[in-house]
Amino acid sequence: MKRKLLDEVRLLSATYLHDYVIRFVFSDGKTNDIDFYPFLSKIPQNPMTSKYLDLNLFKNFKITLINDISWNDREMCYSFDTLYRGYIEKTTKRRLYDFSSVPLSSVAEPIEN
Repeated sequence: MKRKLLDEVRLLSATYLHDYVIRFVFSDGKTNDIDFYPFLSKIPQNPMTSKYLDLNLFKNFKITLINDISWNDREMCYSFDTLYRGYIEKTTKRRLYDFSSVPLSSVAEPIEN
């Protein structure tokens, strides 16, 4: 289904609106305004993406041949699926496991010389 959608629908335009909001218009008439600020400003900040909090850099995006949006030759990019869905999914938090109560013998076999 996803492949069929990409074959039938194209990203026609991406227009900077204000702040960190870009409007995306698709060939099937769908329009999505996506606010990138929550992603760019989330903690912990990745310097590769947080640098796009500089609006001069943020405004310098391009639509690529594969129907996604890219900054600085794919240094930061978003797929067609994300743009068509209309929002950036929140990433799940890493799970930290506490192995302190697990006996070492149940985790690894001893190494013999």
